[in-house]
Amino acid sequence: MMCAVRRGFTLVELLVTVAVIGFLMAMLMPALASVQRTAQATQCLSGLRQFGIALVVYADDYDGQFPLSTHSPEIGLASQGAWFRSMEPYGVVRELRHCPEDPNAGLPSRWLSYATNDYFEVTVEGTSSGDNRRRWGRLTDVRFAEATAYAGEIADGEGSIDHFHASFVPWTTPADVEAEMAVRRHAGDRMNVIFLDGHAEGLAWTRIESVFGADRDFMHPGKPF
Repeated sequence: MMCAVRRGFTLVELLVTVAVIGFLMAMLMPALASVQRTAQATQCLSGLRQFGIALVVYADDYDGQFPLSTHSPEIGLASQGAWFRSMEPYGVVRELRHCPEDPNAGLPSRWLSYATNDYFEVTVEGTSSGDNRRRWGRLTDVRFAEATAYAGEIADGEGSIDHFHASFVPWTTPADVEAEMAVRRHAGDRMNVIFLDGHAEGLAWTRIESVFGADRDFMHPGKPF
């Protein structure tokens, strides 16, 4: 009785199979990377939406006032991420401190991936732009809450800041914005921002850059975006 001989793969067949798999992987990798970036941007935005809800509830409890950063003297420079800590009792957990796409997340110099808008800090005589901060000390003082940013993402080159200097510098050009904010962190050159009405959204840098100026400023409470 004759037994059938089982034939295995030849070397050529194996090499062809490996080459086909490598070709398919090369085609799929960019798509997989894009999907991962989209997922990370969505995770970041979801966290900021929780910040937004906490911001509105906090303001309701404190007569419309906002959580303050280390820029305000009564907080003290030792309280890194002071505004974030103020919102922890409102359901903002520490796992939300960092954006998944922040390359500096986890470094000692990057306690937070996000910083607040300094237009809402208290006035510090001699170190601020004067009446601006007193004018918008409460949520009810801001006419266009849905078009005014409360917080956004910190640029890669910045350190452990927990507030931006939109009012202090002040910002007058798109370059000023780009120096402190991560305007291209997410796919499509976007960054995630919390607005004063509590909603969060991803803003395209091209949109900010095209209208930012004397009359259109997403950080300035008196110049609605």
